Amino acid sequence: MLVAITGHANGIGAAITEALIEKGHTVIGFDLETGDDINDPDSIIEQVTLAEADVFINNAYTLGAQLTLLQKIIAEWSEDETKTIVHMGSKAKYFPTGQSRLTEDIIEYTLDKRMMDEVVKSFQLYGNKHGNKKCRIIAVNPGYVDTELTKDLDKVMLTTEAIADAIMWTLEMPQDVEIGELSIWTRER
Repeated sequence: MLVAITGHANGIGAAITEALIEKGHTVIGFDLETGDDINDPDSIIEQVTLAEADVFINNAYTLGAQLTLLQKIIAEWSEDETKTIVHMGSKAKYFPTGQSRLTEDIIEYTLDKRMMDEVVKSFQLYGNKHGNKKCRIIAVNPGYVDTELTKDLDKVMLTTEAIADAIMWTLEMPQDVEIGELSIWTRER
């Protein structure tokens, strides 16, 4: 299987990439460290299409850019039953934005993740603007994950390997099985 993934050089993306390679899959990575920017989604989509990738993992996040990339890959792949999109959402989509303890950045992130969740669910249920839906799309919503971005948080966290294992499980399902949403986080103690 040929898998394209954004944000493959660090954190969750690096763990997913390692798990894929260990299972014998070929990975095409897109990361700022390798000169690819999700703020230029057309370039990424063009490279994914030319490579004839089977799976696209929409992992890297920048406000607005991950959503645009999601919409473009759905438009490109919606009518291909051999394709799979794995979209990395977040537990943050469940956060009530009216809470005063949330910072402006967290509120923006939460609202952006909710918007992406709506795009995923709409496509899963209704297909593209013509009603067609042949590719499968899997939404993965991790809670706090132990990465460089979360190192200063006082939370019980998942490992990046746990997230990679969950994604590998979803990809091992038969092509006609769609995991609509997989939310995974640790229990708060």
